Amino acid sequence: EGKEGRFVLSDNEKEVDISKNVELIFNIFALDINERKLISKLYMELEKLTADERFYVKTQEMKQYLQEYLLQLEQDEIDFASLFKAFGIKYEVLEENFLERLVRYMRIVERLLKKKLFVFVNLRSYLSNQQIDELIKEATYQEIQLLLIETCARDCIEGVTRYIIDKDGCEI
Repeated sequence: EGKEGRFVLSDNEKEVDISKNVELIFNIFALDINERKLISKLYMELEKLTADERFYVKTQEMKQYLQEYLLQLEQDEIDFASLFKAFGIKYEVLEENFLERLVRYMRIVERLLKKKLFVFVNLRSYLSNQQIDELIKEATYQEIQLLLIETCARDCIEGVTRYIIDKDGCEI
């Protein structure tokens, strides 16, 4: 919330804004790759592509055609984001299992919202140790940081730093 606290998020000793760099996930079953903020960013990325040299000529042709059509309807400006919305452009859900959906969500959020730290609360209650290992490998590959907050002690994962903090906020 931008207030002072006992925790500072930094990157190479430079303090960074938590709200812009961290994705906090309490309910892993409510993850939606088509949530408004992701779709808005997707439309912005697609709109940038319309000006890319690979699509420039085709975009201009399409824009000319649409402008002529819209002029007939007495409108003259094309808002590509609105056009994408009108066509219902969204991410297609392709994944067969929950872990694949979770990894894809992380990739999309990292790419579009530039968030490099994902904080999960009680994730190990829902994923097996093997799935957690796969998630960590994928996060490492994507250069994404994970912080797993658990409400009960579990076996330590190999290669992972673990901190146990008591109810008074003291590290054990």
